[in-house]
Amino acid sequence: MLIQSRSYQSEAVGAIYNYFATKQGNPLVAMPTGTGKSVVIAMFLESIFRAYPNQRVLVLTHVKELIEQNYDKLKTVWPNAPAGINSAGLGRNDFLHPIIFAGIASVAKKAMYFGHVDLVLIDEAHLLSPNENTMYQKFLSELMKINPDYSFDMHLMRLPFRNPADAAPIVEGLVRAGLAQVPPARVPATPEV
Repeated sequence: MLIQSRSYQSEAVGAIYNYFATKQGNPLVAMPTGTGKSVVIAMFLESIFRAYPNQRVLVLTHVKELIEQNYDKLKTVWPNAPAGINSAGLGRNDFLHPIIFAGIASVAKKAMYFGHVDLVLIDEAHLLSPNENTMYQKFLSELMKINPDYSFDMHLMRLPFRNPADAAPIVEGLVRAGLAQVPPARVPATPEV
């Protein structure tokens, strides 16, 4: 790894693995702004592919800046990562790499082009809606038709607050809507320096 991870970032990755080992569903990793959510994504992806090299993972979000940031961070952590980008805003149309960073608007009607998918990470999960007519829900529904054994996606969200307790209403809303469950992880109220 070319960057030094912080203890809470490693703990977040460990909490994700613990969640998947003991539960089914869609875990939620919520981190305050500036605490390195992109690093957690990169560390988690690298660890998945080291343990299970034949995985197919989509990392979805809503803006090209986050697609580019998450892709660049993965390449910093893991320079040889088998990753591509599918984003009209970035002029990229990749479907074949094992890891694809994509904009939901670019891929919403293209689930069939991805084929088998093992895991979907959704960055900025607070934008998810339980309404089945949204781009995210329609895309996930189409993926489930292609991948009948597909059973989970992982949600990540940036907390616009330094105090994680201030995010409780947002997190509780996602959990109540059945969109996420929260793995136990300690994330500091302020970034470590």
